[in-house]
Amino acid sequence: MIHFCKKCYNICTLKGQERQNFIIVCILTTNILRGRDSFGVLPTGGGKSVCFQVPAMMREGIAIVGTPLIALM
Repeated sequence: MIHFCKKCYNICTLKGQERQNFIIVCILTTNILRGRDSFGVLPTGGGKSVCFQVPAMMREGIAIVGTPLIALM
């Protein structure tokens, strides 16, 4: 998972809060890839979209994502 993100997103180093958020994102993404229900709350810019982008890229087929972003408008 970490190597995949480094390759796709060109992530070289992470600092402070970025590192903590990335660990949370890795845990959530791993759970999603294992077929487990997952719920995560991260700050703006915390990497929430990676939680569905990475599993969609790593699996074959189509990914459908429901997101409540319209509620923020």
